[in-house]
Amino acid sequence: MSPNTSLTLLLDFKETDNITWDLVFQQLEPFRKANWLTYWTPTTGITNRPITIVATGSAPFDRIISNTTYRDTFYDAPIDNLSNNQYHANNSYYASGSLRRTVGLAAFGHLTAKQEDTVRSQVQLAEELGLKTRYWDTPSWPISFRNKIWSALEELGVRVLNVDDLTAATRWDWRMCVVGGLVICDG
Repeated sequence: MSPNTSLTLLLDFKETDNITWDLVFQQLEPFRKANWLTYWTPTTGITNRPITIVATGSAPFDRIISNTTYRDTFYDAPIDNLSNNQYHANNSYYASGSLRRTVGLAAFGHLTAKQEDTVRSQVQLAEELGLKTRYWDTPSWPISFRNKIWSALEELGVRVLNVDDLTAATRWDWRMCVVGGLVICDG
C-alpha cells in the first residue's frame, strides 16, 4: 500500500440522535488536531490525509453538511438515490447500498443483464459525482456464488468490495483457478 493511501474508517451509526454524533465528533478531535483527517474546504476542495472518516448507517446527513467551510467527516450516500444531486464529493465519500435491495436477488451467483445494467448505471452516476461505489448484503454462501458476485462487481467497476472473509478477498483468485500452485482454469 502506498504511504499516500488514506485508511477509510466507516463509522456505522445505529441511531440518528445528536448525542452519538457529538460524542463521535469529539473523539475525532485528537486526529483533527494532528492533521490526520481527510478534509474539505470550499477553497481547497478535498485534501487527502492518512485517515478518511465516513459516516454510514443512520448517520445524520444534516449534521455532516452543517459546516459549510470545513468538513472532515463524509457521508455514505445511498447508491439508489443519487439523481437528486444532494450527494457529491464535497460531502460524501461512498455511494453504497444493499445489493439485494438495489438490484435484486443474485440467483445462483449470477447477475442478470438487467441487474448488471443497474449496477453499471449506479457506478457511472456515482463516479460522475466523485463517489466510490460499494455494495453490501452480497451473498456469502455458497462460496462459489459469493466469488462470482465479487468478480462481477469488480468487472462492473465497483470500487470497494464489502467482505467478511478477508483472506479469500485478498487472494484475488475468486474463480478458484489456482489450487496447490496449479492453474486449473482457462483464461
